[in-house]
Amino acid sequence: TMATTWVAKPLTRDPAWAADPALSPDETMIAYASGRSGSGDIWLIDREGGNALQLTDHEAADRRPAWSANGSHIYFTSFRSGEAAIWKVPRLGGTAELVLPDADDPALSPDGTQMAFVRRNESGHYRVTIAPLDDLENFRYLTTSDDGYWFHRNPDFSADGSEICYRSSRDVWVVQVDGGRPLQLTFAHEMTGEPEWSGNFIVYSRDVGGVSSLWRVRRDGGLPERLTPGSAYETQASPSSNGRSIVYSTQRMSSSLIIVDRMRGIETRMTPVGESAMPAVAPDGNGVGFSGQFRKEASLFLQPLSDGVPVGDVRRLTSYAGSFNSVAFSPSGDWVVVNRIWEGQRDIWTLPLGGGPPLQFTTDTAADVTPSFSPDGGRLVFASDRSGRFQIWSAPIEDGRCVGEPQQRTFEDTIDYLPRISPDGLMLAWLANNDDGENIWVQPVETPGAARPLTEGRRIECIEWEPGGRSLLASGDWEGPNRVDLRRVFVADGSVEKVAFDVDFGSGDSGGVHFASGTFSSSGDGRLSVHDHSEMLGDVWILEAEDRDKIEN
Repeated sequence: TMATTWVAKPLTRDPAWAADPALSPDETMIAYASGRSGSGDIWLIDREGGNALQLTDHEAADRRPAWSANGSHIYFTSFRSGEAAIWKVPRLGGTAELVLPDADDPALSPDGTQMAFVRRNESGHYRVTIAPLDDLENFRYLTTSDDGYWFHRNPDFSADGSEICYRSSRDVWVVQVDGGRPLQLTFAHEMTGEPEWSGNFIVYSRDVGGVSSLWRVRRDGGLPERLTPGSAYETQASPSSNGRSIVYSTQRMSSSLIIVDRMRGIETRMTPVGESAMPAVAPDGNGVGFSGQFRKEASLFLQPLSDGVPVGDVRRLTSYAGSFNSVAFSPSGDWVVVNRIWEGQRDIWTLPLGGGPPLQFTTDTAADVTPSFSPDGGRLVFASDRSGRFQIWSAPIEDGRCVGEPQQRTFEDTIDYLPRISPDGLMLAWLANNDDGENIWVQPVETPGAARPLTEGRRIECIEWEPGGRSLLASGDWEGPNRVDLRRVFVADGSVEKVAFDVDFGSGDSGGVHFASGTFSSSGDGRLSVHDHSEMLGDVWILEAEDRDKIEN
C-alpha cells in the first residue's frame, strides 16, 4: 500500500521577514511579501527555490499578493496612497499601477472576470465585496454583520468560481458568488488565518494558545483535520489545486516589555511570559501589570518593581477561566480593572490586588472593552458596542462593583475605544476609528457631545495623560506608516512635539499587519514607563506530499 508523508522545506532563509505567499495559477512560482528592503515589498521566487526577484520597491508597505487568472499580473495591497488600496504589477516586474482605492485582500476569479476584496462598511468593519474586474466601483457586499464575528477578511474563489471562502476573526465561512446566506464551516471560535481552496477542501490556519498550525475542512462540512504540527508559527497557506503541496509562512511577532527609568535613563527588559502585552504601571511605580499567555489563554501577571527595576518573581493574578487583557490600575493601587473574555462574552471585571475573586462590573450582552479609572477612583470609563457601534460609556464604581446605570459619553460617527480621563478629572480623551485612521478625540467630562478631534489622518496606537493634564503622550505613525513613535500632543490646539526620551516600539506596521502594538504606560509621576517592543520574524515554506511504499508485515 502507499502511505503519504508530508515533507516541509524553507523557500526563503532571509534574516528579514517573509509572508503572504501566493502560488501562481500554473503552480511554478510564488509571489510573497518581504521586509528585505525595509518596509515590505512584493517578491517572486521559483517553487524549487533559488534567487528571488523583487517586483515592487516603495517605502510604504506592499502586502498580500494575488495572481491574475492568466498569471500575467500580480495584484497586491499597498499603503502608498496613505490607505489600503489595490495595485497591480506585471509578473516579471515593471511599473505598478493603482487598480482600486479603499480596498484590501484582492482575489481574482478563475475566469478572470471578477475580483473579490474587502472594504469597510458603514459600521467601520471589513466585509467581503465583489465587482466585475472591468467595472470595480460597481461592487456589492456579499457579507453582513450576521456572517461571522468582528471582521471578514481574505476572500478566495473556488475552482469553478461559484463560491468564495473567507474568515471572520474566529472561523471559516463560505458564500455563494451570486448571493445567498453565507455558511459557517468551522466552529472552534479561535483565531483563524487566511483560508484558501484546495479542490473540495479549504485549507486555513488556526491559532490555539499561541501555536498556529495548518488545518483543512471539507466544503460540505465535517470535522476539520490538522495538517501540520505547529512546530513553527504556521499560517497563510496557499495550497495547490490537487492538495499535494501547500506553500505557507511562519510569520510571527516576537514581543517583550521594556521598563524605562526616565530619570536615570536606564532600560530593563522584563522576562516575558509567553507573548506579553498591554502593560500598565502601578500609580506608585512599584509594579507592572500585563497580559501574558498561560496555557491556552491570556492571564494577568504582576511584576513587582523596586527603584524602577524588577524584583522577585512574576505573580500570576488570575487563575480563572477566560482570557484577561487591557489591565488598568485604580488610583489607590488597590484594584485592577480588566477586560475578560469568557463564554463568548466580553465584559469588564475588577480584581482586588489584596486577594479575592474577580468581580463582574458590566453584564450587558454587548462587548465591553478597554476600561480605565477616573483619577478620583469613583468612575470607570470603557468602550461598549451596546448602542450598535463602539462608543465610550462610564459608570460609578465602589469597592470594585458597579453602583449605578452606565451612561453613554460619546455620540460621534466613529468607532471609539481606549478612554482616559485627565488627572484633574475635567477632560475625557479617547481613540476614534474612522475612514481617516485612528485619531485622538477629547471633550469635557461634563458635556458629552462637545467632542473635537485633536489629530487628523493619523494612526494612533495608545494614549496617556501627562501629569498636569495639559498634554497627552501618544504612540503612532508620526514618522510614517512603517514606524511607531511617541509624541506629546497639546490639548489646547492639537500641536505636537517630540519627547525628551526615546522609546523603541520595534518595527511598525507593514500593510495593516501590526507588529508594533505601540502600547505603553507610565507611573503617576511620569518617572517610570513600560512599553511593548515587537519585531516580525518568519519565512516562506513549502509542504509537499510524498507517497512511499508501506510494507505490511
